[in-house]
Amino acid sequence: VFLPYLACMLRVLREQRREPQFSLDPKDPHDLGGPLLVKKFYPPWLAGSVVGEVLFQADYALKQLSFGDLRLPGIPSTFDDDASGKERAARQWFTVRRASITSTADGALIPHVEMGVEARRLVHWPAGYTD
Repeated sequence: VFLPYLACMLRVLREQRREPQFSLDPKDPHDLGGPLLVKKFYPPWLAGSVVGEVLFQADYALKQLSFGDLRLPGIPSTFDDDASGKERAARQWFTVRRASITSTADGALIPHVEMGVEARRLVHWPAGYTD
């Protein structure tokens, strides 16, 4: 873990009382595969930070998996049909499962982070897709 990134995350936790968040969402909530996407940062000042860029790159990698641009065995694309022939969609996001910092005898800080990916199925409603 790069300590300046950790410091930025801790700042968000302290000031906002929640985790930093980024999402790359379709501009049209009815068209998951549409050509236009919108960057959403929370808090908004992350948009101009290196940490915001890291969050963007991570979310973009998940979108590549979700939309089938990048394939991994056993991970379906948003546009794959299930056995019933119905379209399916899901959203995915990274989570921090555990984070800690230890100090060595000479005072060096050693961060440790365990990450995960979570997903939820999306349902198409008149207002767009929601989970």
